[in-house]
Amino acid sequence: MATCKDFYDLAKTWADSGIGNIDIPSAGYQCIALISGLNRELGAGLVTYVRGDAAKNFYIDYANGTNQTPGWHTVAGNPRDDADAARIYNSLPNGAICCWETSGAYSWAGHISIKAGNWGEDYDTIQQDGARNTVPAHYFNMGKLCSQGAAGFLGAVISDDTGWGGDTPSGSTQSSPQPGSGKPNTEIKIDLTKTLNEFIDKIKGMFNQNVYSASEKYMFNKVVKLTRNMNLWRVRLSDEALDEIKNELKNALENLLKSSHSSEGDKVPQGAPTQNPDIGNESSMSDEDKVRYITEVCLANCGNANAFGIAGLVGNFVGESNIDPFTFESKTYWVDGGEDWRNDPTVETLFGSWSSFQSLYKYTTLDETSYRGSDGRHYCGLGLGQWTGPRGEGLANYGRENGKGWYSLKTQMEYAFKEGATTETLKQCLVNSESVREGVDNVYQFWERASVPSSLPTRYNGAEQWYPFIKNIVDGN
Repeated sequence: MATCKDFYDLAKTWADSGIGNIDIPSAGYQCIALISGLNRELGAGLVTYVRGDAAKNFYIDYANGTNQTPGWHTVAGNPRDDADAARIYNSLPNGAICCWETSGAYSWAGHISIKAGNWGEDYDTIQQDGARNTVPAHYFNMGKLCSQGAAGFLGAVISDDTGWGGDTPSGSTQSSPQPGSGKPNTEIKIDLTKTLNEFIDKIKGMFNQNVYSASEKYMFNKVVKLTRNMNLWRVRLSDEALDEIKNELKNALENLLKSSHSSEGDKVPQGAPTQNPDIGNESSMSDEDKVRYITEVCLANCGNANAFGIAGLVGNFVGESNIDPFTFESKTYWVDGGEDWRNDPTVETLFGSWSSFQSLYKYTTLDETSYRGSDGRHYCGLGLGQWTGPRGEGLANYGRENGKGWYSLKTQMEYAFKEGATTETLKQCLVNSESVREGVDNVYQFWERASVPSSLPTRYNGAEQWYPFIKNIVDGN
């Protein structure tokens, strides 16, 4: 099976030689054509056709489960925070297929490239020129472009077996750590570097202050004492400064040890949740009961989940379904025809035909392809997260296979952590959100992949409402 290392090795030979790939001669050296050519040469089996000719949709469609290739997974970036994006980018193996949001005339398309080094290095990526379509494979600094506000790191598609083994280049890492294995060495190095940099910054701050002159031969402050003897000055640290340095070093080491022994992957293997809490009688559950259950499931499947991330998920559930697993899209217009909706929640079963369903949206033309499942029928939004199209089909199938029905809260929360590529995205949202609003935005953009900005106030309000309740549970109260 082709790996990230295979992609990197081949892309490097093309970049070194200025050789490019052209799928359609009239289109020139499109950025996606490089990925398509590498995929074809290596027989990797990736889906390199991108919706709407937008390169960024390569990552998006793998992240939302529309496209799936065994042996490959996604890692979410952070296009709104370059510092966090750099951290994520540097943790990826060289050869990862990276997608970018871009500004300007081609913002609709985004960009795609191959990781070739650490963020901001002269040559941190290998790409083809998608804007002018005239430049074949070459090295480029995408980190610098991001710092100029012209791009943002959206995410990457990565082989489970990176191919690097123990020979992973600097700034790269193997795929996700196995349960109990601790963090990969490169992640620990990143943590160490961060800790040391923070330590040095604090030491610099200690010394960055004025010195007071007591006489021609003596100057001082709380950090240093300077004594003059002839033409020489003797400098010594104060006992107070030495104690402060020791304390800062102690705190830095403690934080590093804590970080090196904790990672999401240590606690829960992807796609195999730990034992979830008992749900009891769903029909009698209050909203409080539902949110408690959602929170407990998140913690059971993602040990590092924080209250901000979980509140963001719940806030999006408020905006999507009002935390109602029994609902489906446009249910208010549905004429109850019996139990078919429980067994076969397709547009065809619920509303008769796609055209009938579309007619309910008088001022909006729906993207019919996004609703279509692998069986050719259409799946409207289902349950808490309003899973749609292939994701809705997956939920329906999971419910039937487990005999619980797609409309069960238990089914939907289990499915969220067994959904394949999108599960890792959800975990990233739960772990990496640092405020309630960011939690909502992360889930909305990266996991829900929603496009209803008018609903954001409802999602924010819902998350803020439930955050104190969720935090109490997370804190063990």
